Amino acid sequence: MHAQPKTGATVGFVDWVYIVPHGANPKGEPIFVADKVSPALNIQWSGPSLMIEAQTARVFTSASGAKVGGSVVPVRVQVANRVD
Repeated sequence: MHAQPKTGATVGFVDWVYIVPHGANPKGEPIFVADKVSPALNIQWSGPSLMIEAQTARVFTSASGAKVGGSVVPVRVQVANRVD
């Protein structure tokens, strides 16, 4: 699940990504958090792994996997230009 929660007036959009079972609401911490994302995040399944891609982003959180039910889902993140 991709979310862009409301932030303060001095901050632009922040992208949060969760892995949740179909139809479930997110709980706990997101597996990926970034701002200054350009262009928009590309999020897609590649076999059993979740791929999160962006050309440019300031990444705050990036997990290598997420537990969903009894399984661990691998997460691969590719950001060509990480900014401060």
